[in-house]
This record gives sequence, structure tokens and C-alpha cells, in this order.
Amino acid sequence: MKCIAIVPARIGSKSIKNKNLTKINGISFIEKTIISLKKNKFLDCIAVSTDSVEIQKIAKKNSVWCEFLRPKKISGDRSTTNSAIDFVIEKIEKKFDFIFEIHPTYFFRKSEDLYNCYKKIKKYKYQNFITASEITTCAHKDYQAIIRKNKLIFKKLPHTFNKFNISKTYEYNGYIIGSKYNFFKKNKSHFGKNKDCGFYLIKNKKTLIDLNDSQDLELIKKLSK
Repeated sequence: MKCIAIVPARIGSKSIKNKNLTKINGISFIEKTIISLKKNKFLDCIAVSTDSVEIQKIAKKNSVWCEFLRPKKISGDRSTTNSAIDFVIEKIEKKFDFIFEIHPTYFFRKSEDLYNCYKKIKKYKYQNFITASEITTCAHKDYQAIIRKNKLIFKKLPHTFNKFNISKTYEYNGYIIGSKYNFFKKNKSHFGKNKDCGFYLIKNKKTLIDLNDSQDLELIKKLSK
């Protein structure tokens, strides 16, 4: 199974300026992500999609694909990540079996998580895939699912659901996302209209800390000491 991991890393960010270039202990989020990905030898290609010359330089320094800067029309606040992924696979002009979308804002990313996802995808032949975690509080979440036959089934639960009288419930996250190459090419999306997908459960809460605002940044700095 030929796999490509694509890292969407535009320079613009309203919450934290240049957050993908933010450094913790001397290393930026984007470079730490690339280094983590390079530990996974099953990957046939690692690519970075960016509109930043500085990020492009970091990618090339680490010998990953970043030959073209992302056009402005797909680099704004309203641009979708799907358009960035599509831009890369059109430019590379190589066919893969599976596309992984890897966001660089997870500083505590573990390389073995991606490998475990890869093994599960090969075993169950999923056409699309996402990481998820169990919901352990009664607070309502926007993205919820239940597990049936080794798949996540997306399900909208009432705002007042009680965790004691329903099946275990899960929320998916942006830690690792993916789909078959042909599926993405056809739908311009990892999921299309599908109401279910393959999954891998992430139990380490620290791993799932995503850099979205200054509070996240302070927490990451604290946990990195």
C-alpha cells in the first residue's frame, strides 16, 4: 500500500501569529511534525502544503516534498484543507493508495500512532479514516460517534445525553485523517457523504493537545519543560 502524508501548513493564523513556525525548546511545530513523520518508513512520500517561503525552506531542509507554494486563492481564512490536499496530489502527479492528512499543531505527536493507523487500515481495508477519543463527560460535543463492526458511526446525540444510559460515545479529532487516494480524487474530501469511517482510538490526552490559542501554547510550554 503506497502512502503519502500531506502536512497543510499555511502561514496565516488569527489566533497565534505564524503558529506553525512557533518554537518550543528550539524546534518549530512544523519541523517537529516532519521529523516525527520521517520515522515512519512505510510512507512513500511526505509533502508539505504551504504559502510560506520560510516553511518551504524547512521542508526542503528536511528532504520532504514542497516544490510549489500554495496559491493565495486556496490559502485564505475561508480556504479548505481539502483544497490544499488536492493541490499537492495534482502537483506531485504520482498515484498513491492512501492519503494521510497530518496537521502540524500537535506538538506531542507520537510517530507510532501513525504506524498503528496504517496497520489498521491495511487490515480492515478502510476507504476513509480518522482518529477519535472517548467522551468521558456529559458535556455536549459537536462531533460524536459510536463504534459498530470496527467502524465509527457518526451520530447526533441530544444536548442532554446521559453517559450512564447510552453506549460509549466518541468524538473524532484532527490528529490523523485519511482516505483512499481514488476516494479523495473523486469526492475532493476524505469523507464525501459517508456516515461512517475507519478509526483509531487515541487514549493519551497529552498527545491530543492542539495549538489553537494562547492558552494551548502556555500549556504546551509547561508540559514541555
